[in-house]
Amino acid sequence: MANSEIRRKAKENGVHLWRIADALGITDGNFSRKLRKELAEAEKEQIFKIIDDLKKQPIRKNNLITGGGDSCGEDVVACTCDECGEPICVGEKYYEIVDIIICENCIEKFAKIGELNR
Repeated sequence: MANSEIRRKAKENGVHLWRIADALGITDGNFSRKLRKELAEAEKEQIFKIIDDLKKQPIRKNNLITGGGDSCGEDVVACTCDECGEPICVGEKYYEIVDIIICENCIEKFAKIGELNR
């Protein structure tokens, strides 16, 4: 598979491809299409650096977002729900389906859509 080392490094570091795309300033769909063909070494190095930077940001473990706490005690936004666009803060539960992040409020609606598409 083309660019397998990028995919592997992203997965090993808990960095979703959509986050890399966002850092590059492109949509996740365009980034996925870009990965279909082997990238030049300079472009790969840029993406590896992005992965290294993103892995330092809040991470998800056991469906809870951890790390990245604020010293003022304020909620820290770790990502957003791909269904409603609302922020998901550190410590909030979420659902991850492939590369899609869904908040607890949207999971029932998302599940109904999945049932209709069977």
